[in-house]
Order: sequence, then C-alpha cells, then structure tokens
Amino acid sequence: QVMRWWDSRLDLAKFAPEDYAPLLAKLAAAGVEIITAAEFALRNPDWQRSIYAVDREATLDEPQPTPPTPLSYEDYCKFVFDNPNFRAERIFVAVDGDRAVGMTELPLNPVDPANLHTGFTGIGRSHRRRGIATALKAAALTYAKETGAQTVATGNEENNPMYAINLQMGFEPTGSRLAYEKQF
Repeated sequence: QVMRWWDSRLDLAKFAPEDYAPLLAKLAAAGVEIITAAEFALRNPDWQRSIYAVDREATLDEPQPTPPTPLSYEDYCKFVFDNPNFRAERIFVAVDGDRAVGMTELPLNPVDPANLHTGFTGIGRSHRRRGIATALKAAALTYAKETGAQTVATGNEENNPMYAINLQMGFEPTGSRLAYEKQF
C-alpha cells in the first residue's frame, strides 16, 4: 500500500455557519479576507494568475502517490477557467492584500445539485497553520447550505491535514480507497 484516501460526507443540516464567525473575524483582523473568485476578479485584473499561483504551490505539496506534473498557466486556464462548468461564485479565495493565499472549490453537480462534492482546498506555504483552510471550507459549506444542498462529500489522503480539518468540521468517513505500487 502506497496511500489511503478517506471519503467523507457532511450532512449540512448539522453544519452551523455561525460557529465560524469568530475565525473569519480573526482572519479579517489579520488582513486575510475570504471572498469568491467572482469578487476577486472585480478587485484584481490578474486574478486568474494569482489563483493559479496558489493552486500550483499547494498542489505540489498535496500528498499523492507520484509527484504531480504542474500545468502551465495556459493549460491551467483551459482546464479551470475555460471549463464550461466553471463558476467563479463557487470558488472561494483567501486574499491577503491583492494576492490569493488560499482557495477551495465547490463544483456544480448538475446531476444531483442537493449532493455536492468539494474540490481541492489549498493554502500557500506562507499562510499555512492560521485557520485559513477551515475558513475557506466554512465559506463553501455556508454557500452550499444557503443554496439548498443537503450534503457535501470529499476525499483526503489519510495523513493530509485537510482530512483532520474535515473531521473537525463534522464530515463523517464513508469509506476509503487505496493506492498500491508493484515493484518489478
């Protein structure tokens, strides 16, 4: 076994957005604001490159069975921003000044909009261990709850700090997936 990923799900009826207000206030006082990519685009003409930079840095540190091959900026734009399912109001960005320092995704689920799956959550190295990942996830879950979703699912490598954050936020494990490596 090389890695184990835990799948987990949160019943949004049990999620209380108000529990995260003190954290959001603390971050705001420190100059870190949680906004949508749509809001970020209105403030920063280079918003896509800023999101790309933090996503790339965080992806390189995400536990994976093999090292990732980073996408070029052009390929990232095609894959993310030019995707017909991209919705800037469903990408949540932690902003410090005019720079994205963290992000999380809450993709559309056109087949079953009541049951969502959260996408990648990543924080730039300079801003880790401040509660930003929790705040981003709370913003995404609040949006999901306010727009009528019932559950949100996710998956995390078992030693990834995001897995512990998700459990603290009320996600419950639903199963796991394993990665194996055969050596010849």
